[in-house]
Amino acid sequence: MNKLLKFVTDDPFYKLLALVIALALWAYVSSNNNPKEEIIYTGSVEAVNIPSGYNLNMPVSQISVTVKAPRSTISGIRPDAIKLWVDLSGESVDSLVRGKRLQVKYSIDNVNLKKVKVSVNPSWVEVSINRMNSVYMPVNILFSSAPPVGYIYRDKMVSDNTVSVSGSEKEMALVSEIKGEVPAVGDKGFSGRVALKAYSKNGERLKNIVISPSAVTVTVMLDEEISRKYIALEADLTGVPARGYRLKSVTVRPERLLAEGPLLLINDVKVIRTGTVDIGGASRTVRSTVTCRMPSGITPVNGAEAEVICEIEKEK
Repeated sequence: MNKLLKFVTDDPFYKLLALVIALALWAYVSSNNNPKEEIIYTGSVEAVNIPSGYNLNMPVSQISVTVKAPRSTISGIRPDAIKLWVDLSGESVDSLVRGKRLQVKYSIDNVNLKKVKVSVNPSWVEVSINRMNSVYMPVNILFSSAPPVGYIYRDKMVSDNTVSVSGSEKEMALVSEIKGEVPAVGDKGFSGRVALKAYSKNGERLKNIVISPSAVTVTVMLDEEISRKYIALEADLTGVPARGYRLKSVTVRPERLLAEGPLLLINDVKVIRTGTVDIGGASRTVRSTVTCRMPSGITPVNGAEAEVICEIEKEK
């Protein structure tokens, strides 16, 4: 016991100095092994306890968060662990309608905030609220382009002809129309979802308006475009005149026939042949009224009859 007491009491200054040096060395080594670091996150700030029936207006939505802490703590912080919010509870509706400057609050999951240094920028944000309004409005579906060549739009079916439209009273006063735009339609028509958007009278899109449902199913059906045009007639002859005679000329009356049919089809028709006229053994002019042979899908507008006049003369 005496030896132990002597060890403690002998040279106390040097023993205390050794202890201080040991503690300083331990602190230095610990600091180098786990140094403090700084990292900056960018997050979205949310509002909680918004008064019922009101819409939030908060121009600043992105907040910069700087965290200073030992490396071991920093490495364990995920960006989604940082929560940012402003609390509207305790504020009067009138003051929030006029606009209020509120402090941004924060938390970090699984981190003791007393052991880290956190700063947010901006630390205060301007917040205001507007009374919400909701109505039902008709849906106007438009086409982004003309139908395919040779087709016309026949009909369109929309799953919802009216939708719920809501927003602040100020924004709702500007809403003039709810529109959706069908993309380019192929020759088979179209069936798919079309997003809806709110527009003012001057055509400006109102982005803060909520539409429910936000999209509708649209089915577009096509018909072939019917076109009319005059098509040249060509006589269809068979046989040859009698010996010593020859065919001098052929006249078809009318020279052209007014026909109609699908645009893509009728555009390809350059001539229509008459019914067959037999001039076999003829020694004089042959007149014949025949029915023209209409191509498939093409119909005459004023009848398909034509007169074919074959002038026969003696050979010289």
